[in-house]
Amino acid sequence: MKLLRNIFNKAYAIISRLWKKPVPEQPKKRKKIRQRSRDHLGAHYYLGDLLDQLENSFKSLDSLKKVNRGAYNTFSKVSCHVTSTDLMRGTGNQYSITRDQIPSVGCSFISDIGDKRITKVVDGEEFRAPTFCYFKRIKNPINVQQTNGITLEVCSVFEFDKGPEAVNYYVSIDEDLNITPLKELHVKEVPVRPKVSRKNNRPFSIRRAYWQQAPYIENMAKEHHETVEEAAAYLTWIAINSVLAMDSGVHVRVAKGSKRVTFAIDMLRTPYFFKDRDKTVNENGKTQKIFHIVAGHKRKLANGDETTVKSHFRGIRKFMWNGFKINILLTGKHIKSFNKNNIDGVEILESQPMPEGYINAQEIVNAASEAYDRA
Repeated sequence: MKLLRNIFNKAYAIISRLWKKPVPEQPKKRKKIRQRSRDHLGAHYYLGDLLDQLENSFKSLDSLKKVNRGAYNTFSKVSCHVTSTDLMRGTGNQYSITRDQIPSVGCSFISDIGDKRITKVVDGEEFRAPTFCYFKRIKNPINVQQTNGITLEVCSVFEFDKGPEAVNYYVSIDEDLNITPLKELHVKEVPVRPKVSRKNNRPFSIRRAYWQQAPYIENMAKEHHETVEEAAAYLTWIAINSVLAMDSGVHVRVAKGSKRVTFAIDMLRTPYFFKDRDKTVNENGKTQKIFHIVAGHKRKLANGDETTVKSHFRGIRKFMWNGFKINILLTGKHIKSFNKNNIDGVEILESQPMPEGYINAQEIVNAASEAYDRA
């Protein structure tokens, strides 16, 4: 009986398969590609709003020119880095540098989308984020508290409807990278009213000197309920980290007229960023490929032998892109990063001669800018 039941079940299964309707083939599901996190510490990874930021950076350089002509002469030629909107600006030593590795000068254009610069509105007054943040190392600046550490002058430039404004402060950085805000010497007029009994009782004034920390830092500390040391460290590391981000990828130098800015991109993303560039062709009429890295590989020769091709770079580095002149530079191969300049400058009065052994900083900047353009 059990044998007959097994034979019946097998026969039923065979007949069922013959009459069963075929199941339509299901389309294969595409495997979801895990996107890279938008938060990063340096090079641009997504094209996003980069074109708008480039255009805005060139326009905003005119604001820098209005508030500080000397800073404009420097940063319109070298070391003005256009940061990404999704750059993680940390408050600490993100790049693990030593004190002596802090660059001599640096400037970053703080990217903006829409009204992000307006951080909040209190009683009708807008509080804005800065457009530019720059710094320079100075040895014993005039009318600034003396220190055994290195001294940085840090400046933030804000753009308002009524015009640009700049605020600056000085900090000292010791070997352990502790940041201390420095006091500045100010002079104020104090009115004096003589006694009535004096014959010549006309009021007059005297000048009184006093030391004070930058009001910008004091206000920032009060607003965020922190010490002035914490506020100064926070702002200073943002300035330094934003500039060091320039060395986190391929160095792209952008020219518009006499102005220059830079941004960094991931090496493997150069074709993605510049796919809409103005095309150039070689002598064979083929479109020249963009600058890229060629991975090491095996190559079979005509005689059947194999040879190993080392990793190398190929492609054009200079071209037009959306109205900008582009020059792709690889730090260490084509240029030396301007961030590797780690010396202190000195301030001198216009009436003073140049100290022996020193050179005008603008001459260094002009020479570096010309070298970068030629590279």
